[in-house]
Formats: sequence, C-alpha cells, structure tokens
Amino acid sequence: MKPMQILILLVVMLLGASASAKEVIRNASWATPLNLEGVPNLHKISEDLYRSAQPNEVGMMNLE
Repeated sequence: MKPMQILILLVVMLLGASASAKEVIRNASWATPLNLEGVPNLHKISEDLYRSAQPNEVGMMNLE
C-alpha cells in the first residue's frame, strides 16, 4: 500500500472508533467546585487532589 492510502485508512478507522464510543454519565458529586481568584474551573476531587484550568499570575499566588 502507498503511504497516502495507509494514512487515509488510519484516519477513517480512528474516526469510526471515536464515533462508536459511548458517553459516560458522571455522578454529579464527583468533584466539589471551588472559587479562587485567578484559577478558573477549580474543583476538589479528593482530600489530596484538585483540578483546574491554567491559572494566571494571580491564581499562582493564591495557590501558594
């Protein structure tokens, strides 16, 4: 097979696999939302684990 044909086949297979993936319904209490200036989308996952979007400079100072 030519490299371009292999690439096209791979793309088609990956698109098909992603289209068939089932959506997982997550429990609403999986994380607790928190408000901290400069840290968007901050959530407490467990006692030791937090997640958020990229904090800005103010957020980095608030996280310390």
